[in-house]
Parts: sequence; structure tokens; C-alpha cells
Amino acid sequence: MGVCSERRQTACSLAIGAGLLVLTAALWPRAGNFAWLPLFPALFSLGWGLGAWAGGALGVITGVAATAAGMDPALVPLVVVLLALSGFAGTYLRRRLEALNHENRGLALLGVVGEAATESTREDRLIQEVAQRAATRAGYTMAVIFGPEEGAIHPLAVGLARGILWPEMGGSARVSHRKRQGRAAWDLRSLKTGFAAPAVERGETARATLGRRRPEHPDAFENLAWALGARALLAVPIRRRKRVWGYLVLAADDPGAFDEGERRVVEEAVRMLGQALDRLKLEHEVAELSYSDPLTGVLNRRGFFDRGRKLLKYVRENERKAAVIYLDLNHFKDVNDTHGHAVGDEVLRQVADRLVSAVRSRDLVARLGGDEFAALLDLDSMHVVENFLSRLMRVLKRPFTVGEHKFHLDASTGVAVYPVDGEDLAELLRKSDSAMFRAKREGKRVAFYNPQADEALARRFQLERELKSAIENRTIRVVYQPVRRYPGGEVVFLEALARWKEPPEVFVPLAEEIGLAWELDRLVLEEVLKQLAAWQAYGRPLVSVNISTRSLLEARLLPFLEETLAAYQLPPGSLALELPESPLEQAHTLELLAKLWRMGVRLLIDDFGVGFLSLAQIKDLPFDFIELPKDFVKELEENTGALAVAEAVRALGERAGVAVVAEGVETEEELSTLLQLGYGLFKGHYFGPALTAQEAEPLLKEASA
Repeated sequence: MGVCSERRQTACSLAIGAGLLVLTAALWPRAGNFAWLPLFPALFSLGWGLGAWAGGALGVITGVAATAAGMDPALVPLVVVLLALSGFAGTYLRRRLEALNHENRGLALLGVVGEAATESTREDRLIQEVAQRAATRAGYTMAVIFGPEEGAIHPLAVGLARGILWPEMGGSARVSHRKRQGRAAWDLRSLKTGFAAPAVERGETARATLGRRRPEHPDAFENLAWALGARALLAVPIRRRKRVWGYLVLAADDPGAFDEGERRVVEEAVRMLGQALDRLKLEHEVAELSYSDPLTGVLNRRGFFDRGRKLLKYVRENERKAAVIYLDLNHFKDVNDTHGHAVGDEVLRQVADRLVSAVRSRDLVARLGGDEFAALLDLDSMHVVENFLSRLMRVLKRPFTVGEHKFHLDASTGVAVYPVDGEDLAELLRKSDSAMFRAKREGKRVAFYNPQADEALARRFQLERELKSAIENRTIRVVYQPVRRYPGGEVVFLEALARWKEPPEVFVPLAEEIGLAWELDRLVLEEVLKQLAAWQAYGRPLVSVNISTRSLLEARLLPFLEETLAAYQLPPGSLALELPESPLEQAHTLELLAKLWRMGVRLLIDDFGVGFLSLAQIKDLPFDFIELPKDFVKELEENTGALAVAEAVRALGERAGVAVVAEGVETEEELSTLLQLGYGLFKGHYFGPALTAQEAEPLLKEASA
């Protein structure tokens, strides 16, 4: 019977049995008592096709007929028993074989679920693969997975074994079946399962058998199954996290399908499916966490590259354009340094929220680190970029409120366009970063990538890396510029100056821009204090060190000075700090100055006159020196305004009881003019170049003699 398909086994067995009966009748006149031998396989086939009782009854009838035909009466009982057993044996073996086939079909489904669970990386893909393979590889007529969507249960995937011309979800399925109806169409999304709903709601498996009549409801799942020739249906609830989430409905073309053995294996397969769906959901949640910035909730750098490459692939396949926007907040570090990281973090969260509000749902927003963000836009036209930048500037213009604090922040933004500026996301991000730095350097809000500017920016990046390496490897040198009293030439103190392969006007501002100002100042302070310890034999000379605005806001400055001065056993009065004028009005800085003054550290206002300090403030602040900027010194001969400023600064220092130093003196004419204005302290190349520590020692010996 294995040569016949399961749907036609009954017809096959009856045909074979009838054929053997005809053969028996033909052999009877010649074979006599041996003619009944073909009856055994004949009745076995009939029992296979008609059932045990029919096979047994035919055996009895055939025995009676054989007796009437002249068979030896002594053999009749034996023949009747053997023929009846043949019928029963056919029925029993068919049932056992059907049960085995059903169980094997369930095991095939179990394998299908395991295979799909191993291969699939998304829930929707797993659902589709299981439904499709259950029909095409496990041998079911149809498989449908129902699940929740938009608050209701809908078919999420449909798998069909045959008769389907258009089986995709969202379209309609056209079915051709010669025994049911000619042609019909169903919208797969509208399928309903009336027979399964009550049982599934209770978390139970439901089975149904389809008769010869068409089901009443035209949009029901049973109607489509009936049109495909199915005779039996099984619905098994899918449990996720111990709750019924949906169900798998299978259709088979034999009415005896879904017996206990098959049902048990199918339920195990569905249990495995639920576990696989839970695993994929958990993996997705973990991936979302690994792709998300924990502070702001937008994508992190890893997530931006993963999702961004997929978006670029879509853009490439559809011959569209895209833009990478690189954004850096200006002066955000001041927020952290002045108000603390908790306030800064809240500002970053608000920035991320506003960025998300400025893009469309299909665009990407990421925080790349610190105060740097990026967006990837799918472009219908370049107007999308213009509209985004307009919205971005508008949302960033509003003040950021954190508790009682309000902040006004702007941003420097760089733009690189796919495929004009590059085809790889990493390349586009690098070029938009390049454009952003150009915008920041030129004081613009937005800059588009310019290939001609890329070389200069590459040089800047190289310079940043080299400066960081120089600070880490302590290859920054320190030289000493004498500050002299004139006339006489007495050395009053030495100004420590950092030297590198680039001039100070290049690398010192660069260190501030890239957040290395404190590291640079700390290195110079360490070198100076170490040298002061070696120079104590020369009468404890005074050395001044320039301190940047960033370092003044650095909480580690005061503890560092206290610890290092104590470690080298230095009096605080041997160190002077040259401070920029701009941050001296802030409460935090005034508190720091008071602490430094109580320690005994000397203080000097560098480049006085470029800020907004008044005479009253100079009088109240604990300063020992102020410096006349070299820009005024250079213009003394040509600019009467500069001459007036120089005279006013000297008078201001005298009234406030603060010594005034004229810096940048390079010519005899400048010195003569400053002497006429009453200046007595000078530094500059007129008195010689800056000296190494070894070269400065003779001056210190002379001063201490």
C-alpha cells in the first residue's frame, strides 16, 4: 500500500482486493481447493480499505461461497478463520501505519520549528518560516499562525502546500481544487477560526473534522481549508511567558489526522515555537539595550552603524540619497564644569529629545559620545536636509531648563551627502565630522563637506593626536622667561612657558578645544614645582605659570597644588599663577582665588584689559601683579589710544597697590616709552630669549648672591 498516497489508500486497497477476487474466480475451475489462496491478500486489501468488520464479514461470506463451490468441508472452518483474520490484519496494519505516519508528520514539524528557530534572527521571520515549512516540508495541507496585532488576533503567516497562485500575506490566495470548487479567492488577512477560538481562549488544543459540505462562513479559515481538500483541522495555543499569545492551526487531507500521538508531538513543537519567540524577543531587547545610549535613549555609536548600514542599503537599492549630520554642542563643557555632571546629563537628554523631534520616523538619531550627536536622513531631495537644519536650529534656540538653571546652547553642524561625498557610513561620518570642525573653527552653525578643506582638517586631526601623545609621554618642554626690573636688570621672577614643535599660539588653544587644557597645565606645573625644589638653594625664586580658563574650573587644581607643594616641601609663595581675566567674575573662580591667596600662592592677571574687570574689582581681588598685554606694547608708537591705555593700566595698578608688568618688550623704543609712563617691570625678547632650566641657573645664582 506504500505505493499509494495517503489520500488514495482506500481506493487503492479496494482496487487491489477486487482484482485479486477476480483472479480467484478465474483460477477456481482449474485450481480446485487451492484457488482460495489469492483470497488472503484480497481480503487483506479489502480489510485495509473497508475496515476490520467488513474484511471479517467478507471472509465468512467467501468461506460459505467456497463450500457451495465444492471445497472440502473439513477445510472450510480453517479458510473462514484465516480469511477473517486477513481482513482484520489489513485494518490493524493500516491503522498502525497511519498512526506512525501521523506521528512522523508531527516529528517533521518539530524538526521544522527547531531548524527555523536556529536560522531566524527576528520574530516575524521565524513565524513566516514555520508556517511555510509546515506546509511544504512537514506535509500539512495548510498552516496558519495567528497572533496579536493592533489589539486583535490576526493571521501573521500562512503556509500552503498546493493550489496557491499568490500566497503572500496582504494579497489574496487563489485556490484551484477539482473536488471542491472551481476557483475562489480569499484575503489571507481576513481569515477567522471559529472552531478554535473557545478552546484556545481556555488554553486548550482544539480539533475539527470537515465534512463534504462547504462551511457556512465564507471568510472562515475552515472554508479555505475545505477548498484545498482538507478533512481535519488542529489548533494549538502558542504560549509566551506562560500566557496564551496566539495559536497555530494545521490542516490535513486525511480525516484520521491529529490522533493522540500526532497531537502530542505537535503540541511539543508549538511549545518549542513559543520558547523560540521568547528567546528572540529577549535577544532583541538585549540588542536594543546594546544599541541604545543609556543616558538619552537614542542610538549609540554601535547602533548607529548597524541601523545606518541597513538604511544606506535601502537607499542604495532604491537609488535615493542620504545625508549624515554631525552635531557638536558649543561650550557644553562649561555646563558640566560649572553646574556638575547631573545637570549636564539632563541637558544632553533634552538635546536628544529635541533632535528626535526634528527628524522623521524613518531617520536615525544617535549620541556618539560626550556632547556629540549624529543623524542619518533618507532624502527625497536636498530640501529634506534644509528643513531638518531649520527645525534643528529652531529647537536648539529655546533655552534648556534644569531646575532653577537656564542654558542657551548652540551647536556646530557638519553635513556629508551620500553618494556624492562617500558611499560608506564610516566615510560619511568622518567627512561630516570634518565639516563640523570647519563650522566650529569658522564660527558657523552649519558647514557642508568640502573636499578642499579635508586636507587641512586631516592635518588638524594629526596635530591633535600628536599633542595628546606629547602630553602623555611628557615631551612638552618648559622654558623660563625672566621678568626684570629696569633700570638695573634685576630678575624679579621667571615665567614658565610650554614649548613644543608647534608655537604656543597654535597648540595651547588646541589643547583647550580638545579638552586637554588641564592635562597640559598639570604637566607644566609638575615640571615647574620639581625644578623649584632643585632651585631652593638659590634663595627660593618665584616662578609664574599660565593657567587656562578650563583649568580654573577644574576641581582637581587646588588639591593638586596642595599635595605637590607639600611633596616637594615648597613654600606656596614661590609659585605664582597667571590667570586669564575672563572667568574672574564667576563665583566659583572668586572662591578659588580666596583659597589660593590663603594658601600663600601669588596671583597675576594675564593680559589685563581684554576683559571687563573694573578698578574696584582689582582692588578687592587678592592679586600681586597685573600684565599689560603685548598687543598694547606693540602699538605704543603708532596708536595714541594704546598709549593712553598703557598709562591708565599703570596708574590703576599703582592705586590698587598691584605691580604692573609690561610683556612682549622687543625694542629699545618700546622700553623707553614704557619707562616714561612709569613702568618698572618688563619681560620680552629685548632682555633675551626664554631660557632652559640649566641656562637660568646663573641668573638665579647672581640674584641670590
